[in-house]
Amino acid sequence: MLYLVLLGLLLALVQSFIPAAFKARANDPAKISGPQDDLVWTPQGDRAQRALRNLHETLPIFLTLGVLAIVFRLDGGTVFWGALIYLIARVIYIPLFISGVSNFRSIAYLVSLLGLAMMAYAVLTATPLP
Repeated sequence: MLYLVLLGLLLALVQSFIPAAFKARANDPAKISGPQDDLVWTPQGDRAQRALRNLHETLPIFLTLGVLAIVFRLDGGTVFWGALIYLIARVIYIPLFISGVSNFRSIAYLVSLLGLAMMAYAVLTATPLP
């Protein structure tokens, strides 16, 4: 489970560079090193930025559930598959969002939420409630 949590952090790190790459490609290199107030955004760069903001909405939930799974020693089964489904769906989500494929993007997002629900179920059923 620890490796999947680390992969989630790696996904966030890699995805944070994507909007900057679109911005760098659309602007003069001299402008990039300055204050960046008047830089041009491409539609793909704007969508990459929104996809990153969207990741920031679900990543804290994923990380919390992942850490709880580690604390409660839940290594396999539902929590593992939920985390894997979440990560794969989020990786698929990025190019779908950037390219503007809205229907499949929404499906990928819902699949990632399914992965989070699987993780939450595994954590909640494994912990004794007071």
